[in-house]
Amino acid sequence: DAARVISDLTQYVSIVTPPKSKNVNVASIQLMPVNPMTAMVVLLTDTGMIQNTPITLPRSVTLEELSSMSALLNRMFAGKSVDEIHPGAQFIVENEIADQKQIFDAICTVLAARLKQKQERLVIEGASKMLGHQEFNDVEKARGFLQLLEENQRLGEIVNENEDGVSVRIGHETGLGDVSIVTATYSARGKDLGKIGVIGPTRMQYDK
Repeated sequence: DAARVISDLTQYVSIVTPPKSKNVNVASIQLMPVNPMTAMVVLLTDTGMIQNTPITLPRSVTLEELSSMSALLNRMFAGKSVDEIHPGAQFIVENEIADQKQIFDAICTVLAARLKQKQERLVIEGASKMLGHQEFNDVEKARGFLQLLEENQRLGEIVNENEDGVSVRIGHETGLGDVSIVTATYSARGKDLGKIGVIGPTRMQYDK
């Protein structure tokens, strides 16, 4: 993936924030049968992201029911932000899902939880590469840096504080000590989605 490639090219820690859900719209939702009690929810977004989420259904369902639910989910959510996927969503035709509401709620609950989980998780690659730089020859300093990388939420907040576009923060500006953070905004189809960048020693080769 992108994070691994960047880390390998730079020999620094790479970081990628997940796409901002408010900027990502649903293109389509398809329910694929796995067995009578299990389905795969395939979500395609307008940015080209594909999310596959397995779900255990509250009862056995037929292929026809899955097809009907797929059509309803698309009528409700296609073109809308992924943030709007939740079990309390306003139904288009209440009677149309009267006998399928339990299934509908289960699908929305699992899908919303999965999307939220992806939103909260910062992607980090190449932590061990930092140990090859002289600044981290000190065991305590290296341990402290690796512990910081485990604090996913805090690191994500620091990265998101960077300005949009290309941003460089050095040393004390990062709040992380003797390191620098270089980030850039990534986009797809004209939408700014998140940030991608590297963490390295303050003497890093910034032109890389």
